[in-house]
Amino acid sequence: MVKRRHSMLKLQSEVEHHNPMLMILPAQLRAARALVGWSREALAKASAVPAPTIRDFELGATDPKQGTVHKWRRALEAAGVQFIDADDGGGGPGVRLRVDKPAGKKR
Repeated sequence: MVKRRHSMLKLQSEVEHHNPMLMILPAQLRAARALVGWSREALAKASAVPAPTIRDFELGATDPKQGTVHKWRRALEAAGVQFIDADDGGGGPGVRLRVDKPAGKKR
């Protein structure tokens, strides 16, 4: 388990260095699904990534390809999720729902 955790942290560091916009932590993926009320199967359908792949990533058992992470992120962002990077406000990585302003109303 320690070896797997070290591998995940190493991958996270490498991916963030190359493209921080694509990195999603397992906890972020779980939280994002919860925000929009999606099961793993719903995310699998929306992202065209099999549910077992989602499960394995969320449990820390696998390191997905960047393309896979990008599919998850696009699907969840289309559903209204915003991913918060570690340095956005100093609170660490997370997720929130996007608040869309109604069209035509300006303040």
